[in-house]
Amino acid sequence: MLFKGKEDVVIDNTDEEYAVRQESFFYYLFGVKEVGCYACIDIDKEEITLFIPTPVLAHKIFMVVYDKGDFEKMYGTRTEYVKDMEMVVEKMGTKKIYVNYGKNSDSGLTTLVPEEKWMEKYPVDKDAVHPILCECRVIKSPQEIEIMRVAAKAGVECHLEAMKHCRPGVLESYVLSKLESYGKENYNTDIQPYLGIVASGMGAATLHYRLNDKLIEENELILCDCGQLIQGYASDITTTFPSNGKFTPEQK
Repeated sequence: MLFKGKEDVVIDNTDEEYAVRQESFFYYLFGVKEVGCYACIDIDKEEITLFIPTPVLAHKIFMVVYDKGDFEKMYGTRTEYVKDMEMVVEKMGTKKIYVNYGKNSDSGLTTLVPEEKWMEKYPVDKDAVHPILCECRVIKSPQEIEIMRVAAKAGVECHLEAMKHCRPGVLESYVLSKLESYGKENYNTDIQPYLGIVASGMGAATLHYRLNDKLIEENELILCDCGQLIQGYASDITTTFPSNGKFTPEQK
């Protein structure tokens, strides 16, 4: 079975990348956060091989660069370079390649799969893996359940932090920043599961309000829709509270 992780996405014509969240099936199976990676599972031998981009040594001047040894220490997995993937797969005695091809029933988007030119010399099965993996992900292990509990706990605490800092005269974005910074400071959440919403007044009537730029006024209701992402598992929490800390009779 051959899997592909997320690639870097460059912002327009700059040398800066967007914050990228690892492809969910790839993270579920291998726990690897770094982009540009592939991985294969030798079904007969029950062995995993991780493939990483060849490090550019000159980049060490201004960024952290990991080599094969670093990845093997971090993930405890045999690691090779992507440039050698064809050779490694061939040496495994591969007769058929299975890929995780499937469609998300909500978005209609298909999964990320490897499409390397050298794969054309093998039969490629796009049907067997996806339904099996989807069924596996439905059933949570005790470790996964604990991570989900932490994600929910982090989300609740972040919402409470937002309530503490909400008051008339501040921007919606100020409240959102306090919520997100609490997650970073206390749970090391370097990326949000989705764009957070802090909507005051009539903005709360917009289902996916994205502006977060209105000045909060007296006696307004605040709709706060934000979650926290912990090791690939997201909480999604919506709360409604008064801008000045007390519900009016009408708001109740």
